[in-house]
Amino acid sequence: MARGLGIAVDLGTTTVVAELVDLASGRVLGVRSDLNPQAVYGADIMRRLRVAGPLTQLIRKKIGQFVAELSGSGRSATSSS
Repeated sequence: MARGLGIAVDLGTTTVVAELVDLASGRVLGVRSDLNPQAVYGADIMRRLRVAGPLTQLIRKKIGQFVAELSGSGRSATSSS
């Protein structure tokens, strides 16, 4: 059986969601969600692919923010931005 904590991330076209999960029980301990910061580059995926470099950095920053918040080094794990 897995032990410890994990982070599950759902990267959608309009939103990004991260859940802190107890790997032993499968219980969700906290959730963070926000609009996908990539949306400033257009609503459709094909348009976003044309500017992939900046998009990668935007989403890495957002996921890093969620990890910090869910791990206790940021705001409350159950709040949303």
